[in-house]
Amino acid sequence: MTLMSRTLVLSLCFGCSALPAAAQTTGAFFTDALSPSMAAIVKTMHATIRRDLAEAAANMPAEE
Repeated sequence: MTLMSRTLVLSLCFGCSALPAAAQTTGAFFTDALSPSMAAIVKTMHATIRRDLAEAAANMPAEE
């Protein structure tokens, strides 16, 4: 393999390895809430999880 083809294969591997991470966003817009403070990030994520759980519980049938 030539140096150019090795470079191309390596760059394709690195490029494709980032795709699964990009696909994991759920539309929760965590990036809008990010700040330099780790505590602020955790609080925002906790609030999002609580909201999602409350919505799921409200949508659950009463007999369950």
